[in-house]
Amino acid sequence: MIAVGGLFCYIQFKPFKEDASDWIGVTAQLSTFFVFQSALMIQVDAVHYRKALAQLLLLVTLVPPFIGFCWAGHAAYGSLQKLDKEYENLTEKEDNQQSDSAGPESSQKSRLPPGALPQVDEEQPSLTDAD
Repeated sequence: MIAVGGLFCYIQFKPFKEDASDWIGVTAQLSTFFVFQSALMIQVDAVHYRKALAQLLLLVTLVPPFIGFCWAGHAAYGSLQKLDKEYENLTEKEDNQQSDSAGPESSQKSRLPPGALPQVDEEQPSLTDAD
């Protein structure tokens, strides 16, 4: 009953930050439950096929944590892919900002087409003797 209570606590309260860690806790509690259940079956001599029970006990003890670790690995891989996409988006935005701020002719307020040479002013300041 303690193992089942712990299992319900892991499912209900989700005590860890990452969901993958919660799943590892749930699978570990399942393994503990199956070990206690098997021990009770042996204690009351309800099992006539001890070799089959030993193999079943080994299976139910090792498979849930293995599944939990696989789930955690899958979640970690998904998180890495998400971070990789965010990094690509960030570098793409930075590249776009750098190309947008290349010069006055490439700004959005300019009337010149992109890549055009800068225009020379029509009026040149005149040099007078009064200056």
